[in-house]
Amino acid sequence: MIGIGLRVYSNSNIFYTIVEETDTEYKYLSISNLKIPLALNQPERLNYVRNTLLDIISEYDINTALIRVQESVFNITDTSIQRFYVEGVILETLAGANINKYKLGRISTISSLLNIESSKFKKYIDNEIVFDLLPSNLDWSKYSVEERESILSCHASLNLK
Repeated sequence: MIGIGLRVYSNSNIFYTIVEETDTEYKYLSISNLKIPLALNQPERLNYVRNTLLDIISEYDINTALIRVQESVFNITDTSIQRFYVEGVILETLAGANINKYKLGRISTISSLLNIESSKFKKYIDNEIVFDLLPSNLDWSKYSVEERESILSCHASLNLK
């Protein structure tokens, strides 16, 4: 099974991780980001996200997906609204793609799917502890907060029922 975890950073950047789960191991196929061209107008940017994500889903034959979403909706800014638009387009793309299971997830949802306490999620993100399903050739401390969230989201997606 191949899963993707997505974390929208802003209206211009989406971090994602793609992992293949086999009977014996997790193969990290990609830890990357999608830069959204701000030179495009809003509808064109959203179309770019949709089309690029469909290409990624097709290329990797992704089965499951989880989008790490914002915890609260207080203090809404223009950037927050732009992020909601991008997350909505991603969700619509997943619904229209050939993906078996997908979900939006806050910390509590992701933690539950990973079978960890929510407080431990924060420790992973803050690099206080290293995620134990990461291969030894990858250095957890070298990843940004958003990359770590996409990695955890990807592993959570592999546990969707």
